[in-house]
Amino acid sequence: WGWGWGNVWLGVSAENQAMADVRIPLLLSIPAKTRFVSAEPLLGPVDISMYLTLDFDRIPHGGDGITYPFRGCDWIISGGESGYTPRPSDIDWFRSVRDQCLSANVPFFFKQVGGSKKINGAWGGDMLDGRVWHEFPNVERATLQPELMR
Repeated sequence: WGWGWGNVWLGVSAENQAMADVRIPLLLSIPAKTRFVSAEPLLGPVDISMYLTLDFDRIPHGGDGITYPFRGCDWIISGGESGYTPRPSDIDWFRSVRDQCLSANVPFFFKQVGGSKKINGAWGGDMLDGRVWHEFPNVERATLQPELMR
């Protein structure tokens, strides 16, 4: 595996804070060129700001006391649950994730509000505060720099 392969994108789901704090550090410890988080269906508020930095840092892994070197996430996807019996989500949870991404200059892709009705082809619609957020990562930005790994 070495320092990762340029054509490999790795991602994890993080539907709530507990899963974010377990899965994201593991994801970021793997040397893939592009790493993303799918915060969907978002079932609670999440603070992922510590995982969005592009600086090399050491973040404690979910309770085991081990630290892993990594750079931050390259892309965040978020949305609510769809279908006929979706679990509820709060629009402020999506806003918070978006705002964390904006603060860290990380692309944010909002899939859908969620719900049991399709609006313009998406479950619950894909507008967040009057805008469609379909941002994608710049794959050049995600280039690994092995000499900086600690």
